[in-house]
Amino acid sequence: RFNYDHTECLNQIPDGFYLNNSKLKTINKCKEKCEKCTYESSLENKCISCNIKLEYYPIYNNESQGFLSCYKEPLEHYYLDEIDNSFKACYSTCKYCNNSGNETNNNCLMCDSNYILKGNNCYNRCEFYYYFDINNK
Repeated sequence: RFNYDHTECLNQIPDGFYLNNSKLKTINKCKEKCEKCTYESSLENKCISCNIKLEYYPIYNNESQGFLSCYKEPLEHYYLDEIDNSFKACYSTCKYCNNSGNETNNNCLMCDSNYILKGNNCYNRCEFYYYFDINNK
């Protein structure tokens, strides 16, 4: 494991560190969630690659200027795809899911607000052709 004591001169920047060009061209440590980062990515609180060893994963297709947002906890509207080691979007009606879904099988664990869970699918609280009758409750 690399321990940088701020007195060594290095030819290469080790993983987990970045070159801080702002002042003295020092080497700074990346945030825990990053395996690799740059000065620019650290300013945006993002990474070049996520620290998967510590279970931080990127959101699929959420790159901005090549930087990744890395998360450890399950996120609303996303599930962890263990094949790609990234968070991917749930079906649109799901608040939480365990896999991608489609119209016939949403794969929801919990629904977004205004939806009700039946099996793995989320339905509008008032289904078609039904209404709430205040007089008869």
